[in-house]
Amino acid sequence: MPEDPPISNYLNVLPFSSSHIADIFGQRTFAKGLEYKSKKAVVNVEVDFERRVIQGAVRGTRELPYQVRVTSNENGFINAAHCSCPVGSYCKHCVALVLEAGAIFGFTEVVVGPRELPRSVQHWVDEVKESLTTKSAQGQEKVTGGSVIYIIDKSRFGNIPSLVITPYLVGKKNSAGFQKVIETSFEDLSPELGANKEDESIIQFALAALGSSYLGDILGGDPELMKMLLDKIVATGRSYFRSASNPPLTKGPRVEGKLKWVFRSDRSQVPSVVGDKETIVTLLCACPAYVDTYMNHLGFMDLPIDVDTLTKLLIAPPVMPGFADKVHDQLKELNLPPQIEMPCPMLNEEVIKSEPKAQISFKSITPIGNDALMYWRRGFEPNKNVNVVDVSFDYGGHTFDLRDKNSEHREARGTDLVVYRRDLAAERKVVQRMRDMGFESLPMYSEGNRMRFILTGDSDYRWLHFVENELPKLLKTEWSIEIDDTFSYRVIHPEEAIEFDLREQTAWWFVLEMGVKLEGQRISLFPIIISALKRAGVKDFDTLDIEKLNINGNFYAPMPDGRMIALPFERVESVINLIREMYNYEEAGCRVEPQQLPEVLSHIKILPTDRVKRLAKHLEKLDRIEAIETPEDFGSQLRQYQKDGLGWLNFLCDMDAGGILADDMGLGKTVQGLALVLYRKQKKQLNQPVLVVSPTSVVPNWVNEAERLTPSLRVLRLTGSDRFERFKEIPNNDIVITSYALLLRDIDSLSLSDWSIIILDESQYIKNPTTSLAKAVGRLRAKARFCFTGTPVENNLRELWSQFNFLMPNMLGNRKSFANYFQKPIERKNSEDRKRTLQRRIRPFMLRRTKSEVVQELPPKTLILQPVELIGAQRDLYESVRLVMHKRVNEEIREKGIMGMRILIIDALLKLRQTCCDPRLVKLKMADGITDSAKLETLMDMLPQLVEEGRRIIVFSQFRRMLELIEAELQQIKLDYVMLTGITKDRQRIINKFQRGDVPIFLISLKAGGTGLNLTAADTVIHYDPWWNPAVEDQATDRAYRIGQEKPVFVYKFIAAGSVEERILVMQEFKKGLAGGIFTEGQAASLAVNQEEIDFLLQPLDMPDPRFRRRRDSSRCGDNSSLLGDSTQPGNKQSRRDKTKPPHLRIVD
Repeated sequence: MPEDPPISNYLNVLPFSSSHIADIFGQRTFAKGLEYKSKKAVVNVEVDFERRVIQGAVRGTRELPYQVRVTSNENGFINAAHCSCPVGSYCKHCVALVLEAGAIFGFTEVVVGPRELPRSVQHWVDEVKESLTTKSAQGQEKVTGGSVIYIIDKSRFGNIPSLVITPYLVGKKNSAGFQKVIETSFEDLSPELGANKEDESIIQFALAALGSSYLGDILGGDPELMKMLLDKIVATGRSYFRSASNPPLTKGPRVEGKLKWVFRSDRSQVPSVVGDKETIVTLLCACPAYVDTYMNHLGFMDLPIDVDTLTKLLIAPPVMPGFADKVHDQLKELNLPPQIEMPCPMLNEEVIKSEPKAQISFKSITPIGNDALMYWRRGFEPNKNVNVVDVSFDYGGHTFDLRDKNSEHREARGTDLVVYRRDLAAERKVVQRMRDMGFESLPMYSEGNRMRFILTGDSDYRWLHFVENELPKLLKTEWSIEIDDTFSYRVIHPEEAIEFDLREQTAWWFVLEMGVKLEGQRISLFPIIISALKRAGVKDFDTLDIEKLNINGNFYAPMPDGRMIALPFERVESVINLIREMYNYEEAGCRVEPQQLPEVLSHIKILPTDRVKRLAKHLEKLDRIEAIETPEDFGSQLRQYQKDGLGWLNFLCDMDAGGILADDMGLGKTVQGLALVLYRKQKKQLNQPVLVVSPTSVVPNWVNEAERLTPSLRVLRLTGSDRFERFKEIPNNDIVITSYALLLRDIDSLSLSDWSIIILDESQYIKNPTTSLAKAVGRLRAKARFCFTGTPVENNLRELWSQFNFLMPNMLGNRKSFANYFQKPIERKNSEDRKRTLQRRIRPFMLRRTKSEVVQELPPKTLILQPVELIGAQRDLYESVRLVMHKRVNEEIREKGIMGMRILIIDALLKLRQTCCDPRLVKLKMADGITDSAKLETLMDMLPQLVEEGRRIIVFSQFRRMLELIEAELQQIKLDYVMLTGITKDRQRIINKFQRGDVPIFLISLKAGGTGLNLTAADTVIHYDPWWNPAVEDQATDRAYRIGQEKPVFVYKFIAAGSVEERILVMQEFKKGLAGGIFTEGQAASLAVNQEEIDFLLQPLDMPDPRFRRRRDSSRCGDNSSLLGDSTQPGNKQSRRDKTKPPHLRIVD
């Protein structure tokens, strides 16, 4: 036989011959399909040559065309042909489609020799050979990773209803959702094939009770073993009668069986074992059993005689009418038990012609295997429940199935014959009415004397429309209507109106509940409504078109018990519109955010608690929070945006709430926080102290600013090794200030106090919720809590959650729900919807103003002193260097006098300044290995925030080595920069790169860029190490603050608190003649200082001379309007280029 040509040679033709179609479909079907094709019944044809698929639509007897799909294998053999017509597969519509496709694309005609089989027959022979070879080699096909089910049936051969038990292997669902089901045997079952321990026990009992040679039916064996085997099989919940599409069998009660003679179509009689109901099917074995197909019970049957004798009765040949009376008389002489009836002698015949009573049963089934494929062809999803209707007819004693070919039924009634005759015309009327209501029959086998129907276009809408409109009409007819508990559309209507309740789940999270009374119990409706939305394919409220769920003016939702509740659509619609942004799918609850309380209470009748009433009333003012004027005796005049901030902070305090003040760096968060404390103190609303927690380097700034702006407040600084002695003073103070590092050590003590307000400055320190610090701050007790930070989110949204978890625990849900609902959709999918929801949720509790938003309130140039506190090894190094240098200076002065010591003094001050910048700059052995740098740490905290705000930054330092250290840090955190030093080549390229906006940071050394540059792209200047000469400092600052600059410029001066840097700054305030040039690296000038000033400069870190302290305080606080006021205040107008009195703002965040 010649080989078939490969399919690839026929890319433009169908991969089989025209004769192959008749071989596959049969001559009769082929002829009908050809007729349909000639009548142009094919309305659409599509051919996918790569997948070998033909699909299209063919008109039939119904209004809509049937959908047809035909596929072939790689050898050009048609291996599947499906159609949506009642036949379902390999029908005339499939033939018509294939012929039409062939007429368009052509066939692959193969010449067959005179002694060669047709391709289809040869393919069948080959398939059989391959199957037999495979069976002999492998024993059987394997389905791994699945499970075992047990099919119970009776033998279909002869008249003896012997029990048949067949195990099947059920594979996992494939990509299409189907499961392969393969028959096996108890001998072949094993754990590798899917048998579990329960199945292994059944296998042992089966082999013991049935033997290894068991071929299907059972009559002999050990009765006790057989009973135990059946009990174990039923107990698995995986046993079914005849088909796994039926419900699983359960254990039934014992019943009594009897032998009855039944009539055949030729009027002859045969014996049969029956129960007391028509639905009982007898299963003979060593321990006689039965299946009740109505109750889905498997139980045991008591027989009037032993099984052996009974089987001899059952093999009786049919008794014809002329011999029935003789057989009756002979059997009667045997004195058999009364449960064994005699054949009917048919002395009289009664014909019953009653009106058929339709029996309609609604139920839900889960088809698998071939049944599942049949439903799939009609558009049902694989392995999903299907709601069906079974129809049969009761004729007053006997029930007929529509598919029963007999027009009458005979049975004995004593010695007489009773004949039930069908009214087929009446039955056809019932079937027609079912079709008029939208049902279609299925060409399939079903249990009982019933015919199965499905609802055309099966959907919730179609079924509910039928149940609410058509079913009530049927219930008024004489039809017998049965609604099984499995039926999905058992509709109930609530007894009373919908009720609402609002409860407080946590301090800042409220749960709205909706319920209704049903059968005397209150049912929660939210889970039920959401279940209905998910059933309808709605994934979230934003994609919801709720009007589509309006069915007959009702909203239908499935209940846990399988029934459906009908709710007034208008009521549900108004609730869903209200909760559209409140419901959380992941947590299956309707959470009400605090700001939503007023709206909820205005739309729904609820009796709230006093706290809820108070919060709702307060939150009504959310969009019109009033600004608060600068408190009396506050050491500076607040700008308008700061007054707004004060009003917002106070508003949240009145609610015992919290929030994040996220203003840009330099806008005065510290000022607003201190103003809040003073305002509430003056209003007698500060009953407990305020706790301020900040980074160690920022603690001095809080202390200094509190002393300057709120001198009337009592401030306690809890730092230093002696701080424990001051804990008892906490209740006597208004503000208590500590650092994050010390808070972690002192949390056990601090958590014992009740605080009026807690302020976490630079709250990004608690951005990781798993750290000990984040957990520690959560232990603190306070009525109101605030986070101050310019960057509430640096890397991911978990940082935002961590801060809100401190402020208002659970306001954003728990960490897992927040990650699933907000973090992952926003960060991974850039979900705009979730962004809006999160913004709306946190909006009342976060206030952020950028510099661009308040630019009109800012002066052209703002000076910000940034105190930095030296700690750890750096602080120790400073003290060591100071002690050594102070001793050397004093010794030299005693020997040579102060005039000869200028170089030594300059060297001493230089080493101290280098220590303040970074110990790695100090060329002393005692500095080896010390890498702590408070300034560098502060700078690296600031720069990412400033870059995120869109700022363009210049960092000045006198020390090139310091710029290199900064450069290394920037590379580590991957911030772009350029650097200009004395060794830089191609300066203009570097400058242009910054001016164009290619990089946000410019590192510049004093020598290389202190003068002569025009850098108007910058709006932020940071002086890492001061060079003290105001003129030189202004020259560097003016690289950015010059003609052409269109934005306010912020100038930061880093000062090591209490160090020589701060002391020189204090001296500058009152001694203008101090030569700043001496502090420029490599340059010396005259230095006119006396012994007292030298001692002051070389004092320990926290011991400034009181005289200089007073002068510094006077200098800082003497003119508040110039320090914090607007440069354009009435009577104080200035030219922008007036450098003699540059407006500046001395605040630090």
